[in-house]
Amino acid sequence: MPHGLGAEEPGLVEGPGALLAALRGQSAGLSAVEWVDVAGEDNGADPYARQHHLDRIFRINWRLAERVAAARVRQELPIVLGGDHSVAIGTWAGLSRALPGRRLGVLWIDAHPDLNTPETTPSHHAHGMPLAAIVGRGHPLLAGLVPPGQRATPQQVALVGIRSIDPGEAAFLAEHPELVALPAAEIQSRGSDWMLARLRAWLAPLEAVHLSLDLDALDPSWAPGVTTPVARGLRPAHVWAMLDLVLGQGKLVAADVVEYLPRRDRAGATAELAAEVVARLVEKAVGSRQ
Repeated sequence: MPHGLGAEEPGLVEGPGALLAALRGQSAGLSAVEWVDVAGEDNGADPYARQHHLDRIFRINWRLAERVAAARVRQELPIVLGGDHSVAIGTWAGLSRALPGRRLGVLWIDAHPDLNTPETTPSHHAHGMPLAAIVGRGHPLLAGLVPPGQRATPQQVALVGIRSIDPGEAAFLAEHPELVALPAAEIQSRGSDWMLARLRAWLAPLEAVHLSLDLDALDPSWAPGVTTPVARGLRPAHVWAMLDLVLGQGKLVAADVVEYLPRRDRAGATAELAAEVVARLVEKAVGSRQ
């Protein structure tokens, strides 16, 4: 998904290609790479949507949802490489379409909750709104990608690593204590065992999980090559522990790895971490088919 429309960051276009280059040699199981067409013009009738590319983001996510749904019908594991985090709407939309009636959850690993709406956002960037759309909030072009019967409830969401929270997002989290929110500071003070215990309890009633990793969840000392770095983030060990938990339970049905910005990376450190995440996902997917 080579676009940065949701972040107003053209450098994100280079992210997927750079991640695929870093992945070569780490995984032999990546059987197919599909590039989703991101071409188009901002020609919607809604001035807000036109100004902030929401009509193009809608069309891109619609195409992505079709690809994700088709992959799940083929019993494949779709791994979506961003690009900005707005692509997660298309991943969820495709999953919920392909897996009707399944108890599906989203594990959102990110420095930001991404729960903003046009009324609450300070930046007006769509990459701060995808989780809001998945739970049915926000601009109708984004929220409309997920029909009412396929939207996530707060109980189906786990937020891990958050530490940059806008006032509107904080208000939503306060109104929905049933949403599992694990701030980075609390993970660091309580430890990985506490984090994993909370996630096990959240996972227990679910049948399938969409894992959505924004690389800015990691501390910039580990992953500098991201769009919006935030200090005091997660360590790679936290991410490996979550991957082991979800993969070990056999519930993963799709994953996103997003917001890689090559021009900010240092010596390929972020690309190497992201490539290792993808390699572990591919290894598990290949192993499950054998």
